[in-house]
Amino acid sequence: MLEVSEREMATAVAAFDRAGIRAEGAAGAALAALPQVEEVDGPIVLVVTGRNIDDELLARCRDEPESFSD
Repeated sequence: MLEVSEREMATAVAAFDRAGIRAEGAAGAALAALPQVEEVDGPIVLVVTGRNIDDELLARCRDEPESFSD
């Protein structure tokens, strides 16, 4: 189990958005934790579920990730 901040999750949500994937904060947690994962053999798969994020919050993730707590 890994811990990520709200800012890291917001940054991950924004990264998903840039890739054309609408994802809510909980869905961004796995991507946010990825830099903490030590080297593994083989592919890494992230399950992305939940796209219930309102437009204003998505825009804040994309445009103002620093506004979330670190």
